[in-house]
Amino acid sequence: ILVMVACIFSNYKKRQDMLAKQNAEVKKIKEYNKYIEDFNSVYSNSLTGAGKAEEVCVLTLNVWQDSIYDDSSEETSKYVSGASDFNEAIANVYNDEDTKNKLQDIKDYEGYVSDDINRLQSVPSELSKAYDAAVEVNNTFKALASLAENPQGSYTSYSAEKKEKVDNYMTAYNTLEAIIPTKKEVPLYDNNGKKIKDDLNFLIYINQMTNKLPGSAKESILDTYQDEAKVNGIKGNLTYSSINNVIWCADWKTEETDKKDDVLNYLKSRYGEPDSEKEKLVMWTNKNDKTDDRCVNFKVNDDSIEISWF
Repeated sequence: ILVMVACIFSNYKKRQDMLAKQNAEVKKIKEYNKYIEDFNSVYSNSLTGAGKAEEVCVLTLNVWQDSIYDDSSEETSKYVSGASDFNEAIANVYNDEDTKNKLQDIKDYEGYVSDDINRLQSVPSELSKAYDAAVEVNNTFKALASLAENPQGSYTSYSAEKKEKVDNYMTAYNTLEAIIPTKKEVPLYDNNGKKIKDDLNFLIYINQMTNKLPGSAKESILDTYQDEAKVNGIKGNLTYSSINNVIWCADWKTEETDKKDDVLNYLKSRYGEPDSEKEKLVMWTNKNDKTDDRCVNFKVNDDSIEISWF
């Protein structure tokens, strides 16, 4: 009996050690993938902010030039008209509500990118080059933002500085784009610790660049890519949506409406009980670890069922 008990305990201990090792492996990969998502967030957020900063700089230069040469265009007339000199015309630009809104947007994106950088400070050594590239993107973006927020010097010097700041940012941006690695596949195990196929492995492409998508994903219209995938063994059409060349959402759709209960139960097995459950819309919105920091929507239509992850 003692031998039998010892054998049972030994097997139990081995199983617990195996599960602990698997859980540690999954946790480490998820942490790594989160860093990759933060790098892509720097890439995308900085581009939006830099684009708005360049717009303000270009408008400032156009108004500056037209006020000097007593000229105007559809874009500059409301700032130049009635202005006594270029200083007043530029002041009109920065007193305009549209400009104020853009400047606030730029400030917001500076904050977003800074938050991304702060989350990346503890990256593993294998990502140190990507971190250095992200810091350079942040620095060059902030330099361009500062120029948009506070124009100084002459028209000639401001024009040259604007070109320099844009060129510096784009160099840093392109470097980061080339360095950010692909996420690692997160293994899925059953309750016995056996590795199993993950129907939702396509979600790894969310918060990655579009050039990381599989070859089966074909570019469509309006920054979307089309593919196919199975959820709980049910075939459906998959659509990836992107912003600034980074995937932010995946939508899966099938016309097999008779399988809606099977699909819903599968989602519950993956994500737990939903935060909201109505007849035609079920949502997981708490963004806990079980949903891998994603919101999930399950929608029932008359002729289809859809799932969205974002």
